Amino acid sequence: MPSALPSTEAIQRISLKNREYAYIEDANRGVVLMEVGPRVLTLEAHLTLVAKERMVEVGAGNWCVVRNPVVRVDGQVVLDDFGQARLAVGDREVRVGPKVFPLYPGEELEGDIVPEYVLGVSEALRLRALTAFTDARAPDAPRRREAGDEWLVRGPGRYVPDESVTVVSLEKARVESEEALARAESDARASRIRSEAELERERLTTQMALERQQRLNDLEVERQSRLAEVEASQFRQRVEALGGGENFVKAVAAQAQAAVVGGLDKVVFLPSGSNLNLFDAMQGLLGPGGAPRLNPGAERPDP
Repeated sequence: MPSALPSTEAIQRISLKNREYAYIEDANRGVVLMEVGPRVLTLEAHLTLVAKERMVEVGAGNWCVVRNPVVRVDGQVVLDDFGQARLAVGDREVRVGPKVFPLYPGEELEGDIVPEYVLGVSEALRLRALTAFTDARAPDAPRRREAGDEWLVRGPGRYVPDESVTVVSLEKARVESEEALARAESDARASRIRSEAELERERLTTQMALERQQRLNDLEVERQSRLAEVEASQFRQRVEALGGGENFVKAVAAQAQAAVVGGLDKVVFLPSGSNLNLFDAMQGLLGPGGAPRLNPGAERPDP
């Protein structure tokens, strides 16, 4: 006996237009599949239409975030053993327009489709990292960002945040009033004038100290020179008082011999007839202002 054909009541036809998609539940396998139009679907008794939706359309200059995106390899959706799209559960994916796409079973649109940020020259975005990632768009890229890090992206320019980033706020540069700017410039000029005056005062003080030290050095050199001249003159006078250069040399030689024989206090009789103690003579010669001393009772030699 031939098997009974399914009744027309158990068959359902669904027409999917362009940019439409539908979720079909297969009761025999317990899975939900997605069909994309344009096409006509014939649903048997074990197939049930769960939902029919229009594709997500993201225009140029807009973007959106999809939670639990499907896994793709070389642009192709990866399917599991039951024919369902495999999901990256917990991940986020930013999709930038222009783009038209369906949401696979399990995918969700996070928020609305929003325009990209267009920043002026005095604007910036404050961003926060949701997870750790390597920022390839940083000025000093590549830069490692940790979860919770915050930083600014400054304009001018266009910006769409990555999957690992959320926008905290839009910052605008605060422009001070003309009065405040003039006051700041005046304070800066006054500070510069004070600094220049202090530098000039310090330079003059240093110059005066150097000039004073130079004068002291010159006076000391002159004093030492005069002392040397006075001592040389006194030395010449004392040598002459001993009877001249020749007698002085003889006295030194005789006194040296006497020191070897009987000690430095021995009296030496000079060839000129004067008995002179050379120890006393040298002490007077080298002492402060002393004159050569003769032995008591001795007379100076005749010239």
